[in-house]
Amino acid sequence: MMNLAALLFDVARRLPQQPAVTDDYQTWSYDELAQRIARVAGGLRAYGLFPGDRVLLSLENCGEFFELLFGCWAAGLCAVPANARLHRREVEYIAENSGARLLVATPALAEALAPLETSVASLERVIATRSRAYDALLVLANPYAPSRVHRPIAPGSSTPRVRRAGPRARC
Repeated sequence: MMNLAALLFDVARRLPQQPAVTDDYQTWSYDELAQRIARVAGGLRAYGLFPGDRVLLSLENCGEFFELLFGCWAAGLCAVPANARLHRREVEYIAENSGARLLVATPALAEALAPLETSVASLERVIATRSRAYDALLVLANPYAPSRVHRPIAPGSSTPRVRRAGPRARC
């Protein structure tokens, strides 16, 4: 089974200068996107997240969604996307039932969702994109090398899989 982040890193090697993501703030080439994904993956792991941990993403349309989604996959984390139009209580329900340890949101949403840090037991922090905390996540650790991209364990492998208990425990 192939990790989707590995496919993106492969495209970045073959088409580094081609545009990959454009939003209202920037355009990133595949090479730039791959570098940002590697930094996000390294930052998430340096933050203390481990393969299988959940990261809740509540973002309006922006390029950071892609770097976070693929960064989670590269680090072996489970991205839990939540529609940006959901009410805070609905996002709280998703955070509680997914066991998310980190919530990343666009600035306006992060402000509204900040109270979840105290109301959701598993949630350690809410981070806003385009903030100092988000920038720190990008430089928290060495970039996660594409060769280290988490690859799912093949069925029948002798390596044990860690299973989490509770609803929605699978990635």
